[in-house]
Amino acid sequence: QMARHTSRMEAAGYEMCLPEVSDARGIEIVGMRDMALVKRDMRGCDVVPNDVEMTAEERFFLLGGANGGGKTTYLRALGLSVLFALVGCPIAARSARIYPFRRLFTHFPANETFSDTGRFLEEEGRVRVIRENADADTVALFNETFSGTYERKAEEYSRELAVEMAQRGVFGVYVTHIHALTGHAIPSLAAVVDPEDENRRTYKIRRVDRTDSSYARDILRKYGLDGDSLAARLAENGGENG
Repeated sequence: QMARHTSRMEAAGYEMCLPEVSDARGIEIVGMRDMALVKRDMRGCDVVPNDVEMTAEERFFLLGGANGGGKTTYLRALGLSVLFALVGCPIAARSARIYPFRRLFTHFPANETFSDTGRFLEEEGRVRVIRENADADTVALFNETFSGTYERKAEEYSRELAVEMAQRGVFGVYVTHIHALTGHAIPSLAAVVDPEDENRRTYKIRRVDRTDSSYARDILRKYGLDGDSLAARLAENGGENG
């Protein structure tokens, strides 16, 4: 089955490699692509590659930046790459060196519909399992964890969890829309936009000092849903009704 998967990836134009086993704790991937995108019939040439560099000195990152900029795709690509490498299988990348970690944890939002309280308790329960088992032989990936609760609580719980993971020596990424978390002790990554057009996502993930915006306002403006556009539309409709 894995041979069929690899053949399908290569037929779709994805560059594949068999990761080298690193003696030192770390993750180094060049030209990583999300293998799950082949299920959407996306060809390799249409998927933007990204690099990963995690070392003993910089091992746990906060990932913010533009909404719709590829943060979840990057996280999923990293998770699949580590998982496949740990079982000795090829990954979608130009090259890779990955330490043989003993544990891989992921925390993505559940598909079920919860109230704010219900979602928080569900997320907290899954996070507890990670907290009880994570150490320096662990890769842990978090996608907008605690985003279903109030902003102030989300910031408090997210900061506490990210700091705990970093202090334990865990390797991983914490995707967040809370920009106040970035720019401190934990290194930051960002989904960057075209500097000449903030509405155009590049789907590149870069190392940054901090993130300042998810560019949600730009998206609203693009589709006429920002405050000025809505006010103009209401005035226009009011004039017609008058």
